[in-house]
Amino acid sequence: MKMRFILSAAYAAIAVAMATPAAARGIGETVTPHFQQTIPNIPGKSLSSGVVYRAAPD
Repeated sequence: MKMRFILSAAYAAIAVAMATPAAARGIGETVTPHFQQTIPNIPGKSLSSGVVYRAAPD
């Protein structure tokens, strides 16, 4: 019984993980890079930002 619960929870987690990226991007959404700059005192790190344009909800 405990194994059945663990498997059910694992299947549910996989289903949610697979559905989230599909729901995160919809029709009418555009992501445009706005700014990117390396951080001089932290090697390998950078600061970046973007603008997200979304269509008006129905």
